[in-house]
Amino acid sequence: MVNAYSFLWRIQEFHRAWKRGLCRVKDNELRSAEAIQKWAVVLATVAVRAVHLSRAARTTHDLPAATEFTDDEIEANLFLRRPKGISVEDRPPFHLVQSGT
Repeated sequence: MVNAYSFLWRIQEFHRAWKRGLCRVKDNELRSAEAIQKWAVVLATVAVRAVHLSRAARTTHDLPAATEFTDDEIEANLFLRRPKGISVEDRPPFHLVQSGT
């Protein structure tokens, strides 16, 4: 029971990201139950990844970004954010790709 209770915070983090935070699963204009269910599953996977990356950034932020991201993800992030003096070839640390700093 204690082991199960230890996961409560992670479940709450997921639910927060899925429902109110990053994903806002209820904010859609879909009409059919099937479409809503499919969209909810897609957003659930996004929420799980976001929570995982958030936890990893707090505990392993000095690791290379390639430990959590593909080269394409790193390149896209660096292209969109354009941080000064950092390129994909530099193999940036995890926290520079994840956190948006």
